[in-house]
Amino acid sequence: MRRDLDDLRRRQADGEFPADLDPACLLLALFAVTSAGVAFPHLVRAICGADPASEEFTEHYAEQIRRLVAHLRR
Repeated sequence: MRRDLDDLRRRQADGEFPADLDPACLLLALFAVTSAGVAFPHLVRAICGADPASEEFTEHYAEQIRRLVAHLRR
């Protein structure tokens, strides 16, 4: 985890994301986003009406996260 955090700090210093974001909180948020299907399968079923273990959900969710990041980059 420390290497990942150090990498985010380096990337922040290189201007890849804003200086006012805490790299530690960003790393934690990235873990939360990527583990949503595993951590909250009941929410995936209730909100998305999908099987969180299915390839279809995984691909759809990944695409939506890519789109979210793209919007935030603007």
